[in-house]
Amino acid sequence: MDKERVKEIFGEYWDGIKDKSLWNLSNKEFENIAYKQVAEELKQGDYKPHIQLKAVEKAKGNKEVIESLYIQFRVSEVTDELKAIASDYEAKVNAERRELETALQAKKKAEEIAMQKEKDLAVELEFSKIAEEISQSREENIDEVIIDAYDYMKQKENEKKARTKSFIIALPLAIIAAIIIIYVLFT
Repeated sequence: MDKERVKEIFGEYWDGIKDKSLWNLSNKEFENIAYKQVAEELKQGDYKPHIQLKAVEKAKGNKEVIESLYIQFRVSEVTDELKAIASDYEAKVNAERRELETALQAKKKAEEIAMQKEKDLAVELEFSKIAEEISQSREENIDEVIIDAYDYMKQKENEKKARTKSFIIALPLAIIAAIIIIYVLFT
């Protein structure tokens, strides 16, 4: 049953119902709504045959009591119908509320997952930047190491050349000195 039909059935009570929970109505309020509906039915001559038969049976044919019993039985029946309508409506509203809550929870979970993915992506990008900086740093360090190694090798080569040059100069001098010493010793 849709909300508009329920509002129509519960009439003036609808606006006073807290949180639109029909179970906030007391039994007396359900009965008042039922009496109003039964009064309309009687005004229009809309008698329910099964209720009339029940009233006749209980009144044992006493015509003065039949109408009173009819109203009592019909109000009881309408009250039960109203409670069933209220129960069905509450179940429908609660099911819709649960569906909405489930949808909201799913949306919230999806948003959390999206936010986590964004955080993961940001971390991944940060790691990527750091890795790139390390790689560049290594490349720069490798270049520096190569340059340092080249300079070291050049230095060693220059030292070797200097020793060789010194040796080339010192060797003839040593030979000349040896010759002079031998000459002096033997002469």
